[in-house]
Amino acid sequence: NSLTGGQTREFEMAAALGYVGNLTKEQQETLNSFAAKVIAKAEENSLTGEDLLIWNVDLADPSVKAGQPGKLQSIVLLKFLRARKFVLDQALTMIIDCLKWRKQFNMKSLKGETFAKSLEEGGLVHGNDKKGGPVTYSFYGKMNFDEILGAEDGVNKFIRWRVKLQESAVDLLDLAGGKEHILQIHDYSGA
Repeated sequence: NSLTGGQTREFEMAAALGYVGNLTKEQQETLNSFAAKVIAKAEENSLTGEDLLIWNVDLADPSVKAGQPGKLQSIVLLKFLRARKFVLDQALTMIIDCLKWRKQFNMKSLKGETFAKSLEEGGLVHGNDKKGGPVTYSFYGKMNFDEILGAEDGVNKFIRWRVKLQESAVDLLDLAGGKEHILQIHDYSGA
């Protein structure tokens, strides 16, 4: 079963539906409503200012509260809407839970943290995939998990290291240029 050129294009368009520049009227209306509700719900949960910075995008931008999010804000908000099939209440719960977790996890301190060599050698961000997105490599088979997880606060340090690795890939995304995906390669050889 191969697709003809026209069928391939239709398939690609259907696959891209729900992204900036390719929203149905209903999706655009849901996005605008979602944007305003995110800010109201964030305020109810004492999330303000830096708490609303996610993936280098400021959701506290006045356009969001007005229900007319800019391109970068729309890209972030649409990730949550697509994840919940545009069911607004489910996406709202998801994004607020995410923002609360990021605040509790103290994401703003993460970039400056350093980790043991045994963790740092477990992964890297290097190069780009065919579509221009960053590539994250994880070498779990080379990691000594007894040493890493057995260390004081080992599980928490491992999680913080892994989140930092992921966030460093996010930092390389060109959201404005339409690059919003990361390729992850996990090598479990020897694990």
